[in-house]
Amino acid sequence: MNQAGSEFAPPTAYPTANGPVSVTAADFSGDGKPDLAELLAARRPSTFVIYINTTA
Repeated sequence: MNQAGSEFAPPTAYPTANGPVSVTAADFSGDGKPDLAELLAARRPSTFVIYINTTA
């Protein structure tokens, strides 16, 4: 996160599945850290992928 008087860190690219439609962040694993959910509506039936935050 940005701190007062400093700059943002460089961006980090994360791989996604084919056909992402939407991404949201929430604590899906209940550990207090934000995880990511990616909706893949290009697939039938629509599916999603959850990326669990494994940082310390």
